[in-house]
Amino acid sequence: MVIDDDDYKKTSELHELYYNRSSCPIVSDERITQLSETELADLFSEVSNKSSMYMHMVDEDPKYKAIFQSYYTLYIKLKDRILWVLKKTNNGDIKSKPYHDAVKPFMESNGYRDGRGWWIKMD
Repeated sequence: MVIDDDDYKKTSELHELYYNRSSCPIVSDERITQLSETELADLFSEVSNKSSMYMHMVDEDPKYKAIFQSYYTLYIKLKDRILWVLKKTNNGDIKSKPYHDAVKPFMESNGYRDGRGWWIKMD
């Protein structure tokens, strides 16, 4: 993810909390409920993408299993929050779709597109 100076200023707290880490961020359930939709989408994108990356790395080296599990646990919490938002706003069919497709309307409304399984920020 490329963050220019203006974007960085707008999201500096989020950036410091979540992106400048070599391991999965620890985010409480309470903090997740306090995230704006934009912050939720930004964090979900990062966590979803890293979860997928580490999932593939586990196949090559089992030492990545714990890192993958921590990202995947956070991914599930964030995904559940997004589905709650969609259900609350009646925005999207979440019952009959795989999770990735179910969160797509939320992610698109917050500036992301599906890049074949990776969430990519639209310019």
